Amino acid sequence: MFKVVLQIAALLLPGLPGLATAGVHHYQASGTNVSSLAGDRCTGTGQERFNSESLFVFADTSTTEEGGRWERFASEEKLKEYRETVNETYTIAKLWLDESGAAAVFTIFSESGDWAKYVTHCFRKDGSLEEATIEYRTFYGHFVMIEQQKYDTSAKLIKSSRDYYDLMTDEPKTVEKEYLDDNSRLAAGDVYMSVDKLPFASLIPKN
Repeated sequence: MFKVVLQIAALLLPGLPGLATAGVHHYQASGTNVSSLAGDRCTGTGQERFNSESLFVFADTSTTEEGGRWERFASEEKLKEYRETVNETYTIAKLWLDESGAAAVFTIFSESGDWAKYVTHCFRKDGSLEEATIEYRTFYGHFVMIEQQKYDTSAKLIKSSRDYYDLMTDEPKTVEKEYLDDNSRLAAGDVYMSVDKLPFASLIPKN
């Protein structure tokens, strides 16, 4: 099932030729393409400033009906092994953390492979959310939504923008209201206002 899901989801997951023109960069991880928007969207807390020792890997290993059973994996390779030999995980998170701040990237996708979402968080030194970027990709309407949010230290939204692109060509696109309405629930949410609000916060090592 793992390979089938990857084949179906390949179109949705970032890495399409030319998508960089939309200001998005990507890297390979755990057998799927995962957004790394934190690298160029965050001021002062971009994940490129973190080293590999500061990376922690998590996944929700529950069924889609249950939800909420997070586990920490020793490495990306261990997560890949789990997904290939035990069970697929439809919500994955990577956290970069050190004394200067933190960056977290969530990868969320459906069993059918018809949509995928990437949510990047950039946290300040005090653990509060500075910026978030949501990248939602779907076959239903064939579009990509990129929403950027910026917050002050009291968690107040001070700036936001939302843009739409064609799923195949990465060209700006006007999406019909029907498709926006039908995708709104999946496209929204999954933004956490501080490191201690992350769903796997209790699993983060305490230094």
